[in-house]
Amino acid sequence: MKQLKILCLTISLTGIYCLNMIANTSAVLPEGGDRLEASAKTASLSSRDFKSRISGLINLLQVDLRTHRSLSIFTSLAESVDTGTMRNGMRSCPMGQFIVGIDLDGNRLLCSNQPVVNSAAPYSASFEILDTNTFQQGLKACPEGYGMTGLSVVQNKVSCAHVGKMSRVIFTNTRRAETVACPAGRVMSGFDHDSNQVLCGRRIDTCFGAAGSRCGFQSEGFETPVALCLSGRCLINAGSWEHDECCWQFPNGSVCRVFGAPNDGRCSAAYDKAVGRLVLGYNWRRNISFSTLNTTGVVDRAAFCAPFGTIVHKNDVDRCCNGRARLMANALTDPLQAAADLRKAAAQNIGAMEVASGNPRVCR
Repeated sequence: MKQLKILCLTISLTGIYCLNMIANTSAVLPEGGDRLEASAKTASLSSRDFKSRISGLINLLQVDLRTHRSLSIFTSLAESVDTGTMRNGMRSCPMGQFIVGIDLDGNRLLCSNQPVVNSAAPYSASFEILDTNTFQQGLKACPEGYGMTGLSVVQNKVSCAHVGKMSRVIFTNTRRAETVACPAGRVMSGFDHDSNQVLCGRRIDTCFGAAGSRCGFQSEGFETPVALCLSGRCLINAGSWEHDECCWQFPNGSVCRVFGAPNDGRCSAAYDKAVGRLVLGYNWRRNISFSTLNTTGVVDRAAFCAPFGTIVHKNDVDRCCNGRARLMANALTDPLQAAADLRKAAAQNIGAMEVASGNPRVCR
């Protein structure tokens, strides 16, 4: 897949918007800071030229999305200071945003949707919970896997929304927009007013792209019924790949938490595809490091792609490691290869009816 260059334009003192542009090199967004300027390496355009260039890029990217499904056009990294939103009887960020910085003496919350990539509204009111009992590392906090959306020190209460699996660390010295803040890219999940400490979570995942629940039966503190990664090997298919990437963007999506949990309906098509591919046998196994953390929300293609000789569905050829595949061999013209292909189909539990359907393709 093409690498992406990030063109960043200053919108305000506390926020930026970035446009992912197709390029041969990639730029890394620095952590922290209230202001990011477009560098000379990206572009220096007049207002009229910029609008024209953006229009052309959007048209180009819309076409490119047909073949690069995980490519995003716009990624919103905006942060805003809120001084008045009340919800659930407490000071809160606007709906769909998380607290990333706090100044209670000044009645200021630094709010952002950044922790959930490419989602303008990662949660709705029905997915917000109130918590009075959870403490983590000595701080009043949200439950595991949740980010803070509102708080009341007087009531010792917080409101929280599901983010996904996170690593959580206490910070005391990070300041941004005149608030005690989490480092960029992290969401606040705990706070102590007396010590000015904040508990900040960073999105992480393991065995990201594999079928089942991460690398085993544990998922954000819940017991899950299916684990298809065992002893360093994971079962993978195109649907599991797409479902994990979808759930990163929409953590309240279908089966993005635990089977049967309330969901907003997103990611259901990817989940259905994962189950369908699993049943039909369009799966492959890879040796995966269970300790490797995914912090991007994009499946590591080199580690998870379908190896040479794997039989995939005709619509999933892009998951082959080199992106190419062939038809299964014809027994009349190439009996030896046809026999080998049938043995491989049997090993993958692809039934005779599916073999005859014309759907199977063999990764080159």
